[in-house]
Amino acid sequence: MINVIIDDKVYTFNKGTTLLGVSKQVPLNLKEKPLVCYVDNKIEELTYELKYDCKLKFLDLNDRCANRIYQTGLIFLLCHAINSLYGKDYKIKVCHSIDKAISIKTYFDITDDMLNDIYNKMMEDVSYKIPIRKCLSLKKDAKKYFSLNLDSKKADTYDYTTDSYVTLYKLDNIYDYFYGKMPINTSYLDKFHLTY
Repeated sequence: MINVIIDDKVYTFNKGTTLLGVSKQVPLNLKEKPLVCYVDNKIEELTYELKYDCKLKFLDLNDRCANRIYQTGLIFLLCHAINSLYGKDYKIKVCHSIDKAISIKTYFDITDDMLNDIYNKMMEDVSYKIPIRKCLSLKKDAKKYFSLNLDSKKADTYDYTTDSYVTLYKLDNIYDYFYGKMPINTSYLDKFHLTY
């Protein structure tokens, strides 16, 4: 059994219980559903399994760090929607984020109808609760994947990585590299608007 401190209260859980499982069993003082959690001051995704006694602090969208993770998840969801609707030839570039907005450049002409279709596809994916999985890949396999999917810039970045393995995230049938953590599935990404 593992002792966990949340908001100065001690709870007991079985070893291997996920943070998601903990969040469903303990009353949390959050305005939104939890997105990630600090485990002894280290941020972890909700799929993280408890291994030892620790202190937990769950974070929702009202936390700056969790909000950045939410934005990263939205970018992945947007990439998936565009890829599903139009194919891998349709690329975007994330330019910067401003407060709670993300500026994105498209390498294709976009119309109101396309924007509406992308929004609807994203909301459909949210309703399907598609898992966002972290996976470890050989560097050469990741490079090959990005080369085959017309992302030579990303493939070329692996030439400068000294590790043999890289961490990728998988959403349905696409893989991508993101620095940091991710929401555990698409149902957590239900608050957004698209404009151009």
